[in-house]
Amino acid sequence: MMGADFIEMRDCAREGKLPVGVGSGSYISGAILDKNCRIGTNVRITNSAGVDHQGEDEPLQIRDGISIVVKEGQIENDFQG
Repeated sequence: MMGADFIEMRDCAREGKLPVGVGSGSYISGAILDKNCRIGTNVRITNSAGVDHQGEDEPLQIRDGISIVVKEGQIENDFQG
């Protein structure tokens, strides 16, 4: 998990964004989280289906079976993948 370049001091919800970091109740295993990504609450990122390659232009990509949330990517609340 990479860090963040800043600390948010504004209300992200008004801008339609989640806060930087990982929301409560989320479970992430075997993944890379790049800088400044936003993971909602109750998100599950595990690649339990064993996908090898997916999501070329998506915030959540899979390369060689490893889930990657790209830099500044946003994964919405309750996502399962």
